[in-house]
Amino acid sequence: VPEVPTPAPGARGRGAQPKLQPQVLTSRPPLTDKLVVRVARPWTPGGRYEVEIKGVRNTTGTTGDVRGGVTVPKPSPGDSTRAKADSARAKGPRRTPADTTRRKLPPGKSPAKAPADSTGRPVKPAP
Repeated sequence: VPEVPTPAPGARGRGAQPKLQPQVLTSRPPLTDKLVVRVARPWTPGGRYEVEIKGVRNTTGTTGDVRGGVTVPKPSPGDSTRAKADSARAKGPRRTPADTTRRKLPPGKSPAKAPADSTGRPVKPAP
């Protein structure tokens, strides 16, 4: 039980020492129904185990032992209705080959831009 310092009755002045009085807790941690168990070796999928936990305390403070069975689930085989991958599709990412016929511009020159109107839209050439 935590103790909270409170001044002793009749104590005054600077040198008075506070007397410690016990304080009762007004709240408790929330209840839970979860338990995490760490085992030395992985359990076998589909295996059945008997578990015993000693010294478990319930909400009223009574301690006792608990026994129960645990069945480890088998892994699911996966979704058999899922569409299979296309085996004829090319593997890997597709890249467009670089244009080998384009000439490189000399340093300092920029490529010619298509003519545009006052709004910046390209102008179609007259037929």
